[in-house]
Amino acid sequence: MMNQLILSYVFTSASMWIFSFLMPLLFLSIKASPLLIATAYAVAFSPYLIVTPFAGALCDRFNKKYMMLFGELLAALSITIIALMPASVAMIPLILPLVFIAASAGVIHHPTFQSIIPSVVPLDFREKFNAKINGIDNVIHIFAPLGAGSLLIFMTHQQILWLCIALNGISFLIIAYLNYQQYADQHAQATKGIFLSMWDGL
Repeated sequence: MMNQLILSYVFTSASMWIFSFLMPLLFLSIKASPLLIATAYAVAFSPYLIVTPFAGALCDRFNKKYMMLFGELLAALSITIIALMPASVAMIPLILPLVFIAASAGVIHHPTFQSIIPSVVPLDFREKFNAKINGIDNVIHIFAPLGAGSLLIFMTHQQILWLCIALNGISFLIIAYLNYQQYADQHAQATKGIFLSMWDGL
């Protein structure tokens, strides 16, 4: 079960980092505007500041496994729509919100993943498990953007987007088969308001 969690984290993190790195390059190919590229970068990474606190509160209110599945599905659907849209100036106002939604869906995975660890990983293994996750994080943060840039030599932006979709799909299947039992006190958390849950977490 611990290996399932790690694999899910690897695939989701790789997908999101490749996607976030790719979006400014996609907009660069549409229009060589520094403002547009900066906007695309900001939209791709802003959910880490905006959505993460709410994601943490939401995963206290709902089944964590279903939250992770929802995030994977929403990310895959949003990226699919982007991949199917023509890369043109006229599509920019439609693509930017989808970038935000896809990135937000990916951001849901991280706090939910962190909160599900005590339910799945025995206490004696948590330190080693967290060390593995930190190591994986560092590797992905370096090599996912590097890999995305290298793939652009051989593949189009749309083809790399389909790769991101496949990574989210694999993670979805791994999570779907995760044997997770919801904590009893999570039902009590579900009765709290989102902002109250956020305040408790401070």
